[in-house]
Amino acid sequence: MPKEDLKKLPPEERIKRLKQLEEEKKREIEEAHQGIRESEEEIKEERKWKEKVPIPEVAQDTLENLSEGGKELLRVHKGVRKNAPKEDDEKKPSKIRKQGEGGLEEAVEKEKTPPLGPAMMDYGQQQAAAMNIEYTLQLSRRPVSDLYKEMSDINRSVQEKGYLSSEQERRVEYLTGAVEEKFKAVEDGRYSFSEDAARAASLTQQIGTTMQNVYKKDKGSAFEHDWYKGR
Repeated sequence: MPKEDLKKLPPEERIKRLKQLEEEKKREIEEAHQGIRESEEEIKEERKWKEKVPIPEVAQDTLENLSEGGKELLRVHKGVRKNAPKEDDEKKPSKIRKQGEGGLEEAVEKEKTPPLGPAMMDYGQQQAAAMNIEYTLQLSRRPVSDLYKEMSDINRSVQEKGYLSSEQERRVEYLTGAVEEKFKAVEDGRYSFSEDAARAASLTQQIGTTMQNVYKKDKGSAFEHDWYKGR
């Protein structure tokens, strides 16, 4: 009822009507507070979910708008495997070695611990690949300047020692992959470079690719190449 109409009511009726309006306002305010509390709870739940699933790719239900690395990571986390083991391979019984060379005990022991089949080895390799992809995606969230500095430090160390260690080689692969993820994000319109950042990203990729191409694995434990030795 408009305020003008309220003034036309008798005092007793006006008071009654005003109290009704007051109760209605209280209910509206309480409903608003309830809505705020529910929204705050939703925000908390969303934050908890993001803490449990820090990589956005893992939280998606489809492969749309994902890079190849993100798609592979999602496939593994959602249980989608490209090369599922054939039923025949899973159902084949393991063969007990005939008694003779190693005796019955050796045959029984081998039966207890059968070697991993191709399907299990393939699954293990997929898990390892997924972990590498996940780490590369996390690394790609670091500033380009950090990636460039670390790559430059590795390059300087390699030039001083004259070889690329296994650990350094893995690190170079991760850093190069992280920069590639940034370039993919730029192509997809999810990220943008400043001029300096674009230059640093390009240099980081060039240094990493050069180190990977220049060095070859020797038969020993170290990675060496005559290019850095000046021979």
